[in-house]
Amino acid sequence: MSSVTTDWLRDLATWPAFAAALVAAAACWGAFRWRRSKLGAQHTLLDSRFWYKPKEVQELFDTLGEPGRKLYAVTQVTVDLVFPLAYGLLFAMAIVRLYGTPAASWLLFLPLLTVVFDLAENVLTAYLAWPPRHKGPAIVRLAATCTATKFTFFALSSVATVIGLVIAAVEAVAR
Repeated sequence: MSSVTTDWLRDLATWPAFAAALVAAAACWGAFRWRRSKLGAQHTLLDSRFWYKPKEVQELFDTLGEPGRKLYAVTQVTVDLVFPLAYGLLFAMAIVRLYGTPAASWLLFLPLLTVVFDLAENVLTAYLAWPPRHKGPAIVRLAATCTATKFTFFALSSVATVIGLVIAAVEAVAR
């Protein structure tokens, strides 16, 4: 990651900015809970699965029906476009503050890639959900690949953040 981006993130990474991103992420979680209540809690939506196949996508959308597919599609390109930006910013601010060295700036690619694949997943799953027409299995595989990659980079971002917290805690105790 460039030093300009790292410097910008370091300047941005203040408690008020962290709190604003946290509030935005929490608001999105609330919207997701609302969506889940409208769609039925028994359904595991595509963006909550690690992988899915064309038949599973069709079964889910058949079960949701037209109003459910439309709600899912709309929330994928509204609320679920804000959510990755909020949690990605949280990860990036935490990483830049916890590691604080130019040598560790490559770690910022972890949340960046998480966000990129999450946004791609959101657009693709919205496309699959609405309007109701047959989409080929290739687009389902592409969406599923974005979902699996999002989860992988989210896990790596989480690990990097936890390691940074452990290092910071050990350094604080050592002082």
